Amino acid sequence: MSKPNPLRELSRRFPAPPELKSIIDDFLVLPDRSSAIVGVALIESLLEKLMIKKMVEQSESQRSSLFGNRGPLADLSSKILVATAFGIIPSNVADELNRLRNIRNVFAHTMAPISFDTKEVVNELRKSKIVQILLSHFPEKQGTFTNLSHFKILVEIHCVVLSATHKSAGGEDWFAGVYASTSRPTADEAK
Repeated sequence: MSKPNPLRELSRRFPAPPELKSIIDDFLVLPDRSSAIVGVALIESLLEKLMIKKMVEQSESQRSSLFGNRGPLADLSSKILVATAFGIIPSNVADELNRLRNIRNVFAHTMAPISFDTKEVVNELRKSKIVQILLSHFPEKQGTFTNLSHFKILVEIHCVVLSATHKSAGGEDWFAGVYASTSRPTADEAK
């Protein structure tokens, strides 16, 4: 078993509800690269918590062996694959999460300046069923929402879905207080 890494443990610490609300509020005003990384990191953290809730009870050491550095569930791709295989998330949600993961990866690993208006990123974003629904049901709003707005909407929808799934499994609703306030800016107002 590997020695505990304090930085890795810090990166895996799940935020308390007030911190979670602050992360979501801050997420709405972050620049493109930061939004991609923070948004998908939040989704990954929620998916991990959901998977842990669905597992038989594990010791901290066992969880660390599964989700820790070099563990079989250490990366988001593996988490999505296993969560789908065990029926924790449906395949259409897995497709959307993989799309978000791909977008996050390009922002995290590309040194060239890119944004949510970069052609390849736009093309990947437009493959999302949720974005397609938004565009088809609100054609008059197509010029109003930016590609970054679509990404942020996708992240928030999937956070709420994962939270609801966690709650239905007997866990807490992580987003119970996040959307109660009417004073939070919309993705477009935050720009």
